[in-house]
Amino acid sequence: MSQFQHDARVAVRPIARQREGDSVTIGDLERQVFLTIPAEAMEILAALEAGKTVGESARLYEQAHGVTPDIDGLLDALADEGFVAPWGDAAGAAPPDIAPAPTLAWITPAIARRMFGRPLLGACAIAIAIAAALIASDPGLVPSPSVLVFHHDLALLGGAMFAITSLGIAVHELGHLLAARASGVPARIGFGNRLWILVAETDMTGMWLAPRRKRYLAFLAGPIIDVASAAALAGVLWGQRRGWIALSPTLEQLTGAVFFSYLVRLLWQCFVFIRTDFYYVLATALNCKSLLADTEDLLRNRWARLRGSVPAVDQSAIPAREMRAVRAYAWIWLGGRAVAFASLILITVPVLVGYASGLGGALTGRDSTYDTADLVVLAGVGLAVQGAGLVLWIRSLHRGRTQRRTNAMAAQ
Repeated sequence: MSQFQHDARVAVRPIARQREGDSVTIGDLERQVFLTIPAEAMEILAALEAGKTVGESARLYEQAHGVTPDIDGLLDALADEGFVAPWGDAAGAAPPDIAPAPTLAWITPAIARRMFGRPLLGACAIAIAIAAALIASDPGLVPSPSVLVFHHDLALLGGAMFAITSLGIAVHELGHLLAARASGVPARIGFGNRLWILVAETDMTGMWLAPRRKRYLAFLAGPIIDVASAAALAGVLWGQRRGWIALSPTLEQLTGAVFFSYLVRLLWQCFVFIRTDFYYVLATALNCKSLLADTEDLLRNRWARLRGSVPAVDQSAIPAREMRAVRAYAWIWLGGRAVAFASLILITVPVLVGYASGLGGALTGRDSTYDTADLVVLAGVGLAVQGAGLVLWIRSLHRGRTQRRTNAMAAQ
């Protein structure tokens, strides 16, 4: 039985909304909670906001469309997400689940627009165009993965590489945050994981309430800054190769290693089979906010059918247009795993083998260019970064499995 009586009014929280086609995304920006509902459902929500009772809102909808709406189901779904509540239960309908304090709260939309505006984007475009021309004229500017293996001063160079890379990641995420804030959308920077890899990430879920053009810019802000940064390093290496800039062999390798790390991160962003920046660009283009989740559910259902089991998730409510996109994306999801393992074999493994060889020599007393400090730095950074990513990945797998079991039990 629904908690909403048909002769009663309903308390509705202040919400933002963005319509696209036959659906509307509504959001509570204070709590950063978002939900997509049919466009027609907004007529009922608008009537409730205007003070109509549940029954009056249903009758208005029936007069306009000639069908009786499932208003109880709609209100229960909205109540579960905290958008509505029985009149008088609480001011604003939902319990005061306040979102975590935003990162860099002093960056207002006005400040963000000044910091991340046309001048910066124009400078990035010029730098990228120049670097593209330099690389086209001298392809040798792009180093091989071996540049990431330091054969001496590993503690110093490894620590410098880690610090520079961390700074680059911070600037990347700051770009996302500025682009989101410039659109008036709250955003905060935190940490998460993609598969077993620890990542910094900017939570800007509210961008789904912004126009599509602004969404593209917010999702691409980080890669734009990365490409511009890599372009600057390409210019330095190009100048060094022609004797215009004097770099020591060590500094030249460090510059090349940082440049190559930007290329690897850009390759990582192309892994649209996980939630990378380019995945969100693709999801925006296809107008499928739950593209990845729906695709994984589709693959689980097909795997269940192959085993003769009942599909785990009912996807009958997904519009036909979105299901076509999900089926096509499933091939990208599968092919993406092949690309990920290829990069693992061609890039990650050679680098690890190079370090393992040197460290093995140091541990067994053979000739090695590494000392005790090098071993401590490499082990410490590796355990901190890879270990944290692995723990988060295992935790996410456990939570996902637990949630699926809970949903399956509730459906019985």
